[in-house]
Amino acid sequence: MSKLVLFLFIFLHSPVVFSQATEEQSRDASEVIGRWLSKSTGHYDFLSATTVNPKRAGTKFFGIPDMQFASEYGFSYMESPRDIDVTNAYKTIGADTGEMARSIKMSRFHLNFGFDNKHDLTFSYLIPTSDGIRGWGAGYKRVLAKHKYIYISYRVNYSRSYREDYFENTSIMNDVGVSVYLRLIDFYVGLRHWAGQISFDSTNPVLALPTHDYFSSIKEIEHYFGIRGATTTNTRFTLEANSIGRKHAIAGKFSFHFDSLLPTMDNWFRDPRYIKQ
Repeated sequence: MSKLVLFLFIFLHSPVVFSQATEEQSRDASEVIGRWLSKSTGHYDFLSATTVNPKRAGTKFFGIPDMQFASEYGFSYMESPRDIDVTNAYKTIGADTGEMARSIKMSRFHLNFGFDNKHDLTFSYLIPTSDGIRGWGAGYKRVLAKHKYIYISYRVNYSRSYREDYFENTSIMNDVGVSVYLRLIDFYVGLRHWAGQISFDSTNPVLALPTHDYFSSIKEIEHYFGIRGATTTNTRFTLEANSIGRKHAIAGKFSFHFDSLLPTMDNWFRDPRYIKQ
């Protein structure tokens, strides 16, 4: 509360254009900005509803097949643009949006592991951005149903991100996705729900916004869609679009795929038609 009082005192005595921002306007602005930062910097695995390891072992004469494993190691790049609502929220608190970047540009390192053709564990590290945003995340995905080449999966992700002297964010994302896996290409769509807390603590009074907790309503559930392709036997490329507010964050990811938990050193770049899944 003391931070909020200090924030209001500074603004009420500041000559900036939006110096008359009320406490309610300040909280509304923090909600809009906070949700955008939280969702943009959250954990994304850029995977379809198909499990990391769709390959199944043949049935054995005695007993069940051995558990199957797979892994992917990759890098992604994503741009999350600020929409008109975020821009207006920054203007409300007196920020000069003309001097701000139009989007957050993020690169991530990914580790994805598949177990028993049903379960995925995913990890990501947000490589520090040019403006100092850092973060990491982890997720779990479970295949709910499979019929021939159609997969339906549930996924939950946990994320932490921050920028020194600006914000610290914790978020949880749940989603349900559907994919059509055609061995060499994988189309997918899904819906996401977000919840989290983002706190602002800045030496710049314009950015010293109130802490905000959020839990998205049904109307605020967002969608995503993408396509994954096998470029060689052991490499994959993904393009994905995620709705964040009124715009879409566009991402591309390149990864190395292995039918084991650790990378193998043979036949990395064979023709993808050798894939037997």
